[in-house]
Amino acid sequence: MSKILNQLKINSDFVNLLKNNSDFNKLFWARTLSLIGTQMQRFGLPWLVYEISGSAALMAVNFTVSLLPGLLFGFTGGVIADRYDRKKIMFWGDLIAAVITFLYFMTYLFSISVGASGLFILTFILSSLAALYTPSFDAALPNIVEKKDIVNANSLFNVARSFISLGGPMVAGILIGFMGPWTNIMINAVSFLISSLLILAIKQQLNAIQINEKSSMRSDFNNSLSYIKNQTWLYYGLFITFGLFLATGSVGSLIQYYLLEVLNVKGFMFGFSFTLFEFIPMLLMGIYAPVLAKKYEYETLIFWGTLIFALSIVAMGATTVYAAVILSGMILNASAVLVLISWNTMIQVRVPNHMLGKISGVAITIQSVSLPIGGAISSLLVIYISAQWTLITFGLLAALISLSTLSTPFLKPAKNEENIKAG
Repeated sequence: MSKILNQLKINSDFVNLLKNNSDFNKLFWARTLSLIGTQMQRFGLPWLVYEISGSAALMAVNFTVSLLPGLLFGFTGGVIADRYDRKKIMFWGDLIAAVITFLYFMTYLFSISVGASGLFILTFILSSLAALYTPSFDAALPNIVEKKDIVNANSLFNVARSFISLGGPMVAGILIGFMGPWTNIMINAVSFLISSLLILAIKQQLNAIQINEKSSMRSDFNNSLSYIKNQTWLYYGLFITFGLFLATGSVGSLIQYYLLEVLNVKGFMFGFSFTLFEFIPMLLMGIYAPVLAKKYEYETLIFWGTLIFALSIVAMGATTVYAAVILSGMILNASAVLVLISWNTMIQVRVPNHMLGKISGVAITIQSVSLPIGGAISSLLVIYISAQWTLITFGLLAALISLSTLSTPFLKPAKNEENIKAG
């Protein structure tokens, strides 16, 4: 009975946050619509590239193009978030994305050929806009919700993401099958437009405190590095999450091959496997992360979450039994979600408002670097060693990175508290 009551309490926290905070409600639905549109784009654009070029290799190029802006513009987006009104940045980012996407849709209506290169440009533009305004979104959340509610807010975003990851591929596939991939592009444009209007309706001021518009980009970069070095929790947190994203890139590049070629999973079971992998762990951890955050320090959750994540990859690579691989994958994703919710919340709670955009930009840049590196190295390794040993290698690497922080101040909350106050 107590478990049921606790579950109802968790759900009521989510409902109350949406019900009692109108600005967060608008931000939540704006973000959710944006994620839905991105899911449509994720399937629609590669399909269009293949439809126009007939090349599966160019589909992979499109994916690579989508990763570059995070590396190029992640920190720039953070600087912009700390210099200007974050609401305007998010509004104009979504509106410009809506207009550009709609213009591309018009080329289809008027039978104007854009070619695969034109679609690469669209992918790059949309990904660049996302890289530029994502730090503003991350930095705006503490302006809208109280510190005690940030973990609930991040968890709620993750719950929404879990349902989108479940239904998105199916809906996108149906739309492509019956109406063509350009329909997905149009839905993406509409989602961006509605999202921009919802953001415009937010009443709370979202601009950073202590704005210094005269500082140079180099000065902002140096100040950010100095702040990171002085905050042990942040310095080692970035180090641990680098290992997590590195291993995530490896799993992401190999999991489809592993299921198809090693486990011989085909047809319905292939899609069902991803439902088990992604939806259930994301949903459950999205619900229970706030409970764990109340019982344990964020550093503890990040350390153990990353370690369990790493060992789950090792376990996945060490077996070819389907049930064991699926269970390892579920634990892997659940622990990764716990780490990311804890990490994002810790940054938003602890980093001063006028630095929050830049630090979020640094985190995005590290993610954008480590994911493709992990994927690229794994794609090369699998030529010389098996996919199983490649997974085991990256799992052990992530585990070693996590364990290396045992001898650092990262797991010493009192020391971290001193650094936070000093910063």
